[in-house]
Amino acid sequence: MEAQSDIIMRKIGFLLFQKMRCNVRLLSCINGVISHEAALAALPDIMLAGIAEMAPLHGRVIVAIEGDLIGAVVDGMCGATSSDMFYRTELSAMETRIAKQMVELTFTAIAEVFANIMTLKWAVMQYETTTSMLTIAAEQDWMISTTGIFETPIGIGSIRFIAPYAGFEPLENKVGLQLGITGSSAAGRRWMMVLSQLVNKVPFEIRFEIVRSDVPLGVFCALQCGQILPCFILPEAIAVSGGVDLFIADYGQHDGFMCCSPRKIDANDKLRRPHSVASSLNPGFTSERNVAPQSGSLINRADVTPVDRVSVKLTVEL
Repeated sequence: MEAQSDIIMRKIGFLLFQKMRCNVRLLSCINGVISHEAALAALPDIMLAGIAEMAPLHGRVIVAIEGDLIGAVVDGMCGATSSDMFYRTELSAMETRIAKQMVELTFTAIAEVFANIMTLKWAVMQYETTTSMLTIAAEQDWMISTTGIFETPIGIGSIRFIAPYAGFEPLENKVGLQLGITGSSAAGRRWMMVLSQLVNKVPFEIRFEIVRSDVPLGVFCALQCGQILPCFILPEAIAVSGGVDLFIADYGQHDGFMCCSPRKIDANDKLRRPHSVASSLNPGFTSERNVAPQSGSLINRADVTPVDRVSVKLTVEL
C-alpha cells in the first residue's frame, strides 16, 4: 500500500482536474500504520467522509475530505480568484454535494491504481460529517492511514484514506500468486521444479566417525610424533555434517568397499559417548568411563594447571 499511495494521490489530483476543472497540486503524501482510535482522532473537525466496502478486501474503508479543500474546490468552480477569511463551521448544501463527488472520485482512483493487481468493486454505504459515526473497527485495531495534502489556487486541504490493515490480506495473497511465491500457477510450478533440481545438485559433505574420545588439553599439547594414543572404536559409525550428528550407521566391507548402512534409532538408543584416554597416556590422570562430551574436568589431581583441565575432543573419520 505504501508503494501505491503516492500514485493514488496523484491519480486523485488528475481526476479532480479532469472532472471539475480544478487545478490541484499534490504537496505531500503521508503514510502510517496506526490504531483505529488514533486514525479517527487525526481527522479534521469540518469534513465529509464516506464509508465504503471495497470487495474483495475485508472490512470497510473510509475516505475523508477536509472542509478547507472542499471549500477551495467549490470557490474555484464558482470563479473565485482568492481565498476569504470566512471561518467554516459546517458544509453548505453545494459543498456537501461536491464533496460527495470528490469522495467517489477518490474511490475510483484507488480502484484504477489497483486494477492491474486485483479488481476492486466499491460501494459507498454512508456519508458522515462527524468522527463519532465513522467507527469501522475496534479502537486498538491496526489501520493503514494515507494522507494526501493538496494545494489549489484558492487554498490547501487534505484527503485521507483509512483501511483495516488485515483487510489487505486478499491483495497480499494476489501479489504473492503473481510473483510465484505461492499458488499453483504454471510459472510458479516451473519455478519450484527448477529450484528443486538445483537443490538436489548442491554438494553435501558428510563424514562418518568411528572413534571419539576426550583428552585433557595438557595431554593433547604434549603429543609428539610416534607417540601412541589409545582409543576405543565405536560399535556404530556416527554420521556428521557441519558439526551436527545426523544418525548412526553400521559399517564394514561390502564388495571390496568400506560401506555404511544407516540404522533406525530407537527411543532407547543414544549416540556413543566418547571414552577418555587420559589415564592411558598419563598414569597421573584419572577419568570416568562413558563421560559425555564437554562434560567438564576429567582431571582429579589438584597440582595440575587449569589449562591442563580443559577437555579436547578427538575424532577419527571412517
